Amino acid sequence: MVRLSVGADYRRILPVAALAGAAMIVIVEVASLPESVLPVVSFAGALVTALAIQMFAWRAGTSSLRLILVGVGVGTLAGAGASFIAAFGPAAEVQRAITWSAGSLQDARWVKLEWLVLWGLPGALALWLAARELDLIALGDRVAGGVGQRVHLVRGLVIVAVALLAGAAVAASGPIAFVGLAAPHVARALTGRNHARLIPVAAVCGAILLVVADLAARRLLAPVQVPVGLATALIGAPFFGYLLWSRRNEL
Repeated sequence: MVRLSVGADYRRILPVAALAGAAMIVIVEVASLPESVLPVVSFAGALVTALAIQMFAWRAGTSSLRLILVGVGVGTLAGAGASFIAAFGPAAEVQRAITWSAGSLQDARWVKLEWLVLWGLPGALALWLAARELDLIALGDRVAGGVGQRVHLVRGLVIVAVALLAGAAVAASGPIAFVGLAAPHVARALTGRNHARLIPVAAVCGAILLVVADLAARRLLAPVQVPVGLATALIGAPFFGYLLWSRRNEL
């Protein structure tokens, strides 16, 4: 799930539709619930989606291709569910949910920083502590298993940690696409494949990319405020195409 390949990067962005769908349910159908519930729902959406992808792709193990195909199907189903809820929900709440789902930093508040610390920091710390295990998984399941690693257990724990990170980030700012795709590749070019260095550098690269995209979204069409999620999508889509083209012989 955290291997830095085209397939793994794509798997990291697959749960976004489910996170948006889970938040759509809260915002539209149960708007009376306190805002603090949103991180819990986002985490649950990320975890359920990741586990569903893993379960449906399982056949005496998993492969990148199966995970991608199953992930596309699950993500599409989650997106359809969110659209169904939006079609029949109250107009004002649906508009608020759609604005949120575009991804934005305009509603940045201290309480959202607390969400990121309480929900995201444990996941980030767990991944960093598992750096050696991730280095082994990056060599392939057979190699990792050959040196005694319990591959599927490690992968399951990584899924939970990634779900914590994704849930915290989406609850704080909405689903902002492609940051998780571009930042690890930039970090790997700077640090190599050692996850102990790669994970913190990828976090810093992602933060810088997000701030630059937000500044561009606010300034380029001022006084119109473009959601940062749209700006990152405009940057990330060509980058994803470049990755596919550069590794076309591996797919």
